[in-house]
Amino acid sequence: MTSLFEEPFPKALAVGTSPHRHVGGSGTSAPFSGRRDSGSGGHTGTGAASVNRLPVRNGGDDVLCLFLEPYGDVFWLKPGDEFTVLPGEGVPDPQFTVEMVKHRLIVWVFEGGDPAKVVVDCTVVDSGGNELPEGHQWPDGRSPY
Repeated sequence: MTSLFEEPFPKALAVGTSPHRHVGGSGTSAPFSGRRDSGSGGHTGTGAASVNRLPVRNGGDDVLCLFLEPYGDVFWLKPGDEFTVLPGEGVPDPQFTVEMVKHRLIVWVFEGGDPAKVVVDCTVVDSGGNELPEGHQWPDGRSPY
C-alpha cells in the first residue's frame, strides 16, 4: 500500500474518498456510545450509534486550530488531542471536505457532497465523547488566521 504522504497531497481532501481510511459514508461507527440528544446538545444512551463523523488528531508539536465552517467556529487541539466532528442528527449523507492552511484545518460539511447544501448544525466532541464549546483551548495571543 502506498502511503498518503508518497502521493501528491490534494488541495482539499473529501473524506471518504481516500483508499487509505474510510471515514465518511453510511454505516461507520461513532467514537462515543450513544446518540446525540438534540434537546440538551449532549450525547446520551448506551448503544453504539451509526453516524458519519470526522476524527481529527493533532500529531504535531504545536497547537492546531480546527476551523469549522460556515460560521468560523474554532476549536484548538493540543499535541496528541483527538476531536471528532459530528453533523447534526438527521442530515442525509453528510460529506466532509478538509483543507490544511498554515496551522489550521478548515472543515466544511455538505449534505450528499453538494456544495450548495452546507450543513450548519455540527458538534465537536473530545475523545471521551464530551461536547466542546466553540473556542475550546484557545491559546492566549493566538489567532486562527
